[in-house]
Amino acid sequence: MKIGELNEHFALELEQLYDRDEAKALFAIAAEHVFNLPILKLRMMDDLDTDFIHLQKLLSILNDLMIGKPIQHILEQAYFYGSVFKVNQHVLIPRPETEELVDWIISDCKLKLKINLM
Repeated sequence: MKIGELNEHFALELEQLYDRDEAKALFAIAAEHVFNLPILKLRMMDDLDTDFIHLQKLLSILNDLMIGKPIQHILEQAYFYGSVFKVNQHVLIPRPETEELVDWIISDCKLKLKINLM
């Protein structure tokens, strides 16, 4: 199966759980992880056939997504504030809102420190 076809397969299989854009984003995250290539490079390779091992890994990820397992738990990693954290089913997945909160606190502390130094 070609990478582009697999992307479309993800979108069709996940349409009950996710909108099309989110399903395609999940494929991008999964493919980037499995192929260990940046998504921009993978998008240029839509016509490339996937080998059996990569195909099986991606289909396994798809099966986990179809039962509602979060992509971060499937890949056992989550990004937070520019770092990658190892996660599993026993760990809460960092939320983007928490990242915004951390950024706000750091900015606020920098501002207060700057005012105090004046």
